[in-house]
Amino acid sequence: MELYKIFSEFKLIINYYFGEVGVIDLKKRMLAISLDPSFSEEYDIVNDLRDCNLNVHVNDLKSYIDYLQNDIKVITKRKSVLLTSKPNQVVLTTIFSKKLLYTQLKPLVCSTIEAAIPFLDKKGLDKITINLMIEELKKK
Repeated sequence: MELYKIFSEFKLIINYYFGEVGVIDLKKRMLAISLDPSFSEEYDIVNDLRDCNLNVHVNDLKSYIDYLQNDIKVITKRKSVLLTSKPNQVVLTTIFSKKLLYTQLKPLVCSTIEAAIPFLDKKGLDKITINLMIEELKKK
């Protein structure tokens, strides 16, 4: 079951994680997204990690970035929101975003959708809309 959805009208991908999530899970999900017929390299992405236990070692981040950049080529000029709720998520996603410093991808680590809205800067996209999108994925 894919817990992501592509919203072409907003040029946005919502990617929801729950449960135990390791680097292999992250790679599989991003591969599935990149192969989706609705996928576009130009679409921004919101990665909601708040309901998952992120079991990724810091040493795995470089190989994950290499995979994203070289194997499936999804590190392009776009924005990526990393919604977090736990201290280890904040640490890992902050390190991840620092390692992306010299790429075209612009990451934002935050804990609320309110913080993501101005960063995404999409006309007609608000907190209620994003919450509804995420809630729709949680029902799958």
